[in-house]
Amino acid sequence: LPELEKAIEMEDLALNPPVANELTPQVIALDEERDRAYQALMSRVRSYAFDEDSQLRNAAARIEDVAARYGNVIRMNYDKETAAIESFLTDLKGENIRPLVTKLGVTALVDRLEKANKAFADFFLR
Repeated sequence: LPELEKAIEMEDLALNPPVANELTPQVIALDEERDRAYQALMSRVRSYAFDEDSQLRNAAARIEDVAARYGNVIRMNYDKETAAIESFLTDLKGENIRPLVTKLGVTALVDRLEKANKAFADFFLR
């Protein structure tokens, strides 16, 4: 009888697999940190829209234009968000945009986003 009960349990598991696995909380936590890092960067950039220095306003506007190419990144599914952030980071490190990142003093926030995205990708894609 124990063998039959075990077989029935295995059949139930095969026919009704769990919706989430034990890694789900870690994936969610890593994604939330990545979202916070993105929002921190963009909030800081947007804060320059009202700066009295026109060079800072213009730098912020250009970075916002770059971000706009990728849409609402934090609402994308995990794979698309990872790829979009990687592309966004590549753009931010490009020779035309990197000086603007430095001018606004947001290099540490860019580094935070890169670290969070890498941590998510390393865990999620392993």
